[in-house]
Amino acid sequence: MLRCSSCGGLVSEYAFRCSECGHDVEDALEIPDSPVNERAGLEPDLASRAVTDSSRSAVLPDRAATWSADARSREHRIARTVLAVAVLGVLAAGAAAVSTTGRGSPGSSRISGLDGRVVAESTAGTLLSVDPETGGVARLSSPPSSGKSVLYASPDGTSWLDSSGKLISFDRSHEIIQATRIATLISSSTSIDRTEPFADKGQAVVLVTRAVSVPATASVVSFVDTSQFDLGIIDSVGGDPQSLGGFVSVPTQQHISRVARSPSADSEVELRSAGQPPAVLATAAQLNQDVGWLPSTPIQLGAYPSPTGDAVAVVLTPVAPVIGDTPLVILTRQGDVLATFSDWRGPMYGDHPVWSPGGRELAYPTYTTAGAALGISTETGTFEALAAPTALTAFGPCLWAPSSNDVLCQSRSAQNERWLYATRVTKRLIPAPSRGEPIAWIDTPL
Repeated sequence: MLRCSSCGGLVSEYAFRCSECGHDVEDALEIPDSPVNERAGLEPDLASRAVTDSSRSAVLPDRAATWSADARSREHRIARTVLAVAVLGVLAAGAAAVSTTGRGSPGSSRISGLDGRVVAESTAGTLLSVDPETGGVARLSSPPSSGKSVLYASPDGTSWLDSSGKLISFDRSHEIIQATRIATLISSSTSIDRTEPFADKGQAVVLVTRAVSVPATASVVSFVDTSQFDLGIIDSVGGDPQSLGGFVSVPTQQHISRVARSPSADSEVELRSAGQPPAVLATAAQLNQDVGWLPSTPIQLGAYPSPTGDAVAVVLTPVAPVIGDTPLVILTRQGDVLATFSDWRGPMYGDHPVWSPGGRELAYPTYTTAGAALGISTETGTFEALAAPTALTAFGPCLWAPSSNDVLCQSRSAQNERWLYATRVTKRLIPAPSRGEPIAWIDTPL
């Protein structure tokens, strides 16, 4: 396990970039491993216990479970690389059919039933619009002066935001209808949040400032009138879809910067919104108990709000590195427990969950006794692991289809990259030729 020299975050030795700040890890510092249970403070007899804290009783909606339960594991992780190109432009032309493995029989020319289009960046740096059902590709052109930049898709997939602060939207004729810059607010220490950068129904962006010897801070900036709301000191943050605000994890030692290479534990998860007092959703001690860990276990908390903002998935990452998966707790906006997933059913260490557009399911890389897999969990507590093609498959970015029925993940195995589709019909991962890094899956053809 390594520690990023830029932000102090923990990074797998197989990763190319830090998942928090995007910094290259060539000069990262090595951290010696230690046994998992000693670091996590795991109580074996509590590994499967239910939530019993009367002040935070479980709230389980009566909704049909669409994915069933399975499996556990721990193995080495080969992490993903996150690199995207900047500024989208107008639709150019060209399409080419590709051969892909179909739902029913190997060698089929299509994967039937997949809807929408996938926007991806090719290995050559070209933006593509891919038909997930047929594999057909159309090329998207970019302005000559765009350069390289991390690219984020808005919640509805109709616009993109690059790391320079430029927002680009398209109408159905593929014409640029908006180009808003907040570049004056971005600097070497202030950048767009990489967890969930959009807030307030996609009309605002979360900016995070990390500097040496001072705590990290965040703010939410409106695209409409550039008004700002200060979120204060944070460890991590995800934009609130319902307000000019965000779900934040609060560091215990707020006077120590994570850049100091000694990340402190977090104390709680809060919802902070403009015009409202901060609301504590859960403390670290409560979350530790929810997953069967000692309340005093030092952990860092990652908050990942659902597309509606009605729920938030919280990943519990031990301060000391671990090999394997990390626990996950799903809370309501008010802090009630919807579901808990132990460290045998949570995301791979260093990875994070991705919500379905409907806000009821999560997808993330995980481990089973057979090796790497894609985990599908629901807010009601069900879990299913779909085995990867090989035990040491490395997962990259994952996307949900607009219908919330299918998942696409970039993957790599033995230096070969390919896309993996998860469908409800087959309950398995279907490989297809990789068209690059998937950025967005939208229902409106480009």
